[in-house]
Amino acid sequence: PIELGPEDIVLESIGIHDYPSRYWVLAMPTYLMVTLVLALAFYIGLNFIATPHPTSLNTLFDEYSREPGGWGREAY
Repeated sequence: PIELGPEDIVLESIGIHDYPSRYWVLAMPTYLMVTLVLALAFYIGLNFIATPHPTSLNTLFDEYSREPGGWGREAY
């Protein structure tokens, strides 16, 4: 068990007598941070996959935009 210092008395008074091993005290936050970083990388990767290529005209035009060269022909 890990000795926490003077606060051991307070923890024991509320019924906490056993503490996790040093491995898990270091491993759990590390696993959590690695999981968060990998999830962020996965999210960014999915966004890159879902985004059209920068040279694609789909980045400039959609179904609500006018045709190139058709400026001024339609009335507002």
